[in-house]
Order: sequence, then C-alpha cells, then structure tokens
Amino acid sequence: MIVSSSLRVALIRASPLLAIFFIVPACLILARGGSGQESTTSTTSVYVSTRQTSDVRTLNKTTVYLQRQMTSFADMATSSIVLAPVITELALDTSPKQLARQLTVSYQTGFIIDLTATSASPGESRLLTQSVGEALATQIMAISPVGADGMSVVDARTTGTLVGTDTAVAAWRTAGLAAFFGLALATSWVLYRYATDDRIATADDMLEITTAPTVARLRHHRRRPAEPNSQDEHEMERLDVACRASRSVGAAVVVFASTDRTPSAVVIVDRLAQQMSASGRSCVVREAVPGDDDLLRADRERHELIAVVGPQSSPHDSAHAAAVDAVVVVVTLRRTTSDGLISTIEGFEHVGTRVLGLVVSPAPRWWDGHRRSSRDEPASDKDHTVIGSTT
Repeated sequence: MIVSSSLRVALIRASPLLAIFFIVPACLILARGGSGQESTTSTTSVYVSTRQTSDVRTLNKTTVYLQRQMTSFADMATSSIVLAPVITELALDTSPKQLARQLTVSYQTGFIIDLTATSASPGESRLLTQSVGEALATQIMAISPVGADGMSVVDARTTGTLVGTDTAVAAWRTAGLAAFFGLALATSWVLYRYATDDRIATADDMLEITTAPTVARLRHHRRRPAEPNSQDEHEMERLDVACRASRSVGAAVVVFASTDRTPSAVVIVDRLAQQMSASGRSCVVREAVPGDDDLLRADRERHELIAVVGPQSSPHDSAHAAAVDAVVVVVTLRRTTSDGLISTIEGFEHVGTRVLGLVVSPAPRWWDGHRRSSRDEPASDKDHTVIGSTT
C-alpha cells in the first residue's frame, strides 16, 4: 500500500502527540496501579424485618414503618453513631469520616442493606464489613419503636459475608482505555491535519496547481552543501541557462520570488551567483529592480545576469515590472502552500511579468543554518556583488 507523502509527513509530525496521548497515560497508570497485587472484596448484608407477632394491626404498622425508613437506615451505615463503636472495637487508627470512605452502601428495594469494603487483606475486609453490619443492626433496633412487651418491633441481623478475590487488573484495563482513546485522539488530529494541509509535499503536487515548468529541482537547501552534489550542480546550470536565455541582448533581469517565509530564494540566488562566478560569468544580486535607467543599463552591459531577491521583489511592491524580463518562483517543499503558489504566480501575471518557471527546494533543516559565514562569501566581489535597495 502506497502512503501519500502528505499523510506520511502528518504522521511524522504527530509522533510527539502519539507519545503524549498514547504512551504516557498508559505508563503513568501502570506505574501507579499495575503491581498485580490481589485485593479482597467483602460484602455483608443486613436484613431488616418485622418482629413476629400475632397482632395484625401492629404487623401492618411496622411494615409501613420499615418501607419508609429503609433509606434512612442505609444512610446511617456511614454515620459516626455506627462507625465510632466499630473503630473502638477493632482499635482502628482512623476517624469515622475516613472509615466511611472505605465503605460502599447499597440499597435498592426490599429490606436488605449491602455493605462492601475492599482491602489487600482478606481478613481485614471481612472483619470490617461484619463489624459495621452488626453495629448497624444494633442501632436500627435501638431507634425503632417498641411493642407492648418493651422490645423493638423491628428485627435486624446480618445474613452472612461474601468474600471475593480480585487481581489488580484495573490498572491494565484503565491503561488500555487511556491508550485507546489517546490513539483515537491522535489519529483524528493526524487525519484532520492531512485533510486541511494545503502545503506542497512533493514536486508532483505542483502539476495539479500550475502549468509552469520546473527549471531546477534541488536536493540540498544549504548555500554550499557539505559534499559536492553533481545533481544539484546540474540543476543550477539549468537554472543559469534558463535565466540568461530570458533576454537576447544584455543581462536579463530575473526576479526570484519566494512563496513562503523561509530564506530559500536567497539561498538559491547565492548558490547560483557562486556557480556563475566559478564558471567565469558575472552576476549582480540586488534587493530591488534598479529605478535608475542609467544604473540598469550599466548593469546590463557589465553583467550577464541581474538577480533580484529581497523584500521588495514581490509582485505588488515592484514598481518597475516593465524592466523585469522574467520571474523564477521558488517553491519550498512542506512550506509553500497551494494558495501561496497560486497567488504569487497570478500576482506577477497581473502586472504583465512572464513566469519563467519554478525552482523546487527542499525544506530547510534546523542544523542547516542560514547566516552568512566566511565560507559563504563569494569568491570574487567583482563578479558577485550583493547590493542593498537602490533608488
């Protein structure tokens, strides 16, 4: 299966997001609860019923009383009136409020209240729920009405304790869910970026945007690659020939237009000037089209190419479009957008400037650097001159 370059780039850029939302939550959850220790859950049931009596009227009144009070009895299980005697009996180093957090009280319908506690020790959880259940049954009978014989009309007792052992797999389950949702979030982000990404990833992508020819396709972004590259030298020679052929008499004025915020256009012009200088040909680099006709005429007579690159070389800021012979549009892969390329070409066509073609440059890398150094200076100031904006 062939994966498009745009999707591949989106996946590479999403790798930090995958690590944050997929790996990190799983590791944190497993580190906190993935030891695999066993835990014991004990559940004690308290059954509340009416005391046996032959008086039907008293039996009915007691049944109605229980139906109304069962919710209050369940709430009383976590109150201090029940838990304080348990703490004293078991000699626990805790408070009723803290002990209440360890208990789970459930009551649905009927006359049964379930008390559940979880602990690493099987005996501890069983003893806790039994003690709380017995204390709750005692308090229920103590606060209930009494009959003619002076005894409570309500009978409450524990019906047994259910003990279950569970290995601590909750951490693995939680980690799996966290990783799944994290992966889903990261994948959604990747697909969203892929669907909305307007940047040009490959040279083939430009075929769907413009019919302008490609006059050079470079492999290195730096002004002077660490190792000589015959393919880049051949591409720069193609660019040199195309630029000089754009005018039959005198030096051609060629604007190198950037389509993004990278210094690709400056780097390409610098490399072109160096190659022309090494071949014995002259080139002058300016930041704007000369506004003085005499200066422009002198440049055409003394040099073989006038390369214009800089902040004043955009189609909207060029006040001397008639003096420009051709435009070379610089496309930086994974930086230039489709809209940026189209607007640049249409801008020059609007002022009547011929688009000579496209130069494709790879995206700059963080270790390339773009500051000029001594080894980046031209070999001859006479052949390669960098001049600021002229008026």
